[in-house]
Amino acid sequence: MKKIFYVLILLTLFSKPLQSQASTFSDVTSNHWAYDSIQFAVQQNLVSGYEDQTFRPNNTLTEGHFVKMFANLLYKEDVVQAEKHFVKTKNNSSYEPYYNVLSQKNYRWTNVKNANSHIERDEVAQFIFYAATNRMQTSDVAFQ
Repeated sequence: MKKIFYVLILLTLFSKPLQSQASTFSDVTSNHWAYDSIQFAVQQNLVSGYEDQTFRPNNTLTEGHFVKMFANLLYKEDVVQAEKHFVKTKNNSSYEPYYNVLSQKNYRWTNVKNANSHIERDEVAQFIFYAATNRMQTSDVAFQ
């Protein structure tokens, strides 16, 4: 049940890149409709924002943003280990550790991974469905 609760929070947030301290976002005030959800996700270290101290709540979500949030939400211990061993080079993405964690958990991509491309809502829904129902079979989970 706890996992489903977290997945629902992710659904609320999946269209927003975030930052480390929601209360310091210049573009998210305490009367913003998602303020409490943003605060929670930041406090749980599930998300982070932009270097200019903004949240940019109207931006679209990229595949990389989603992969990072999803991996942090469900596989935090694995993410911590993957981040410890990750070395950023000009040939890899800063989202590589999160893709690797999800790949190890049998999430797979049918197309070339592109952290900067936009993610479709149906793709997010598919991942959330499989995570919430614990139906993680290699043949069942494909990220288009």
